[in-house]
Amino acid sequence: MTFDEFIDSNRGALVGYYLLSKGAGNVESLEVPVPASSLSDEALEEFKYSINECMPLSTMITDLWDWNIHFENEEYLGDDWYFDAIFGAPSSLQDCAGQLAEFFIDECGALDVDYDHDLDDPVFVSLVQEHAERFIEGWRKNLYARVQKNSRSRQALE
Repeated sequence: MTFDEFIDSNRGALVGYYLLSKGAGNVESLEVPVPASSLSDEALEEFKYSINECMPLSTMITDLWDWNIHFENEEYLGDDWYFDAIFGAPSSLQDCAGQLAEFFIDECGALDVDYDHDLDDPVFVSLVQEHAERFIEGWRKNLYARVQKNSRSRQALE
């Protein structure tokens, strides 16, 4: 099923969510999907791999990969953070970015990474928060663009 076919086949439910959210004053009424419960371990790994391919590269945040710190792996920030970061509502952006920024600064301290700033400097903390927000925004946009691009195929994440 393509993305467009999925939207078409769920149009009634989506209209219902939209109207109910307007009535309740909550435009972000859809829950963040957490596929871990519906996929096998192998299928979940493949699913996350395809999503990870949409991460923006050459960023301050992905500098952690140079030290083999893959924040996208469950053992670091966890699946709740991961799925909220990629599938969350716009209102979740700052919280997800804040957690990522805090993790980034903690790891920089543990690894003694020198960004020519004191890790406690409010200007540096603000800079990392900004980069974390841009990273997550870019990741979300890249995933959406990929799904849109491949909407003619049967596999949305190919």
